[in-house]
Amino acid sequence: MPLSVIQSTGFGTFYSRINRRKGLPDPVADILKPYLRDNYTTQDKNRGATNDPVAIDRSVCMDELIQKEIEGGKIKTIFNAGCGFCTRYWRLGIDKLDIEWVECDYTNVLRCKLDAYRGCNIKIPKNYIFMSSDLQKSCIPVGFDLCIAEGLFVWLEKSFVINNIHQKTIFDVIGIKRTTVIGKEQKWLFDENEDVWSNVNFDLIQRVGPESREHRVIIATPK
Repeated sequence: MPLSVIQSTGFGTFYSRINRRKGLPDPVADILKPYLRDNYTTQDKNRGATNDPVAIDRSVCMDELIQKEIEGGKIKTIFNAGCGFCTRYWRLGIDKLDIEWVECDYTNVLRCKLDAYRGCNIKIPKNYIFMSSDLQKSCIPVGFDLCIAEGLFVWLEKSFVINNIHQKTIFDVIGIKRTTVIGKEQKWLFDENEDVWSNVNFDLIQRVGPESREHRVIIATPK
């Protein structure tokens, strides 16, 4: 079943990372790549840029921040909203940790992802859980130690994003100084001076990643 523009953006991040080889080793992605290449349409795979340096830098930064939270020893449950075709569960070695990892995305996306796992004979550990949801209506539930939303929130209404910060949440933003033109289906640019951000506590992390592109990540908690 074809994916929508929003649903298929995960292909771009997946292919960018596997093509450019930055950050943590990603052996499961190596296994999945030929299956996804051979079994999904060119239209879906080309919806996201397959060598996007911004996506690579963002992904590397998110990995580092999540890994730091895990190493703190207090994380037992992680919710990955808008997981797409991300292999972060394997990259961070969650299969070897006492952490429950829940991935959430549209039904069509998860159907494709699980099909790829089955097609590549990759067994799903008990601590790796999948939950389908219409991310534009119901996004992040309460009760997790950490939530991740890479490449997701910019597609959703800003007020909806704020209302979905129920616990510590790590997500990327597109800043108002970035020169890249925002996509036509993306909803907002980040301005830390807007009143709406006074409803949450947040740290803005700005970095230049391995592809030399500046990117911004927020770590937010509810007030």
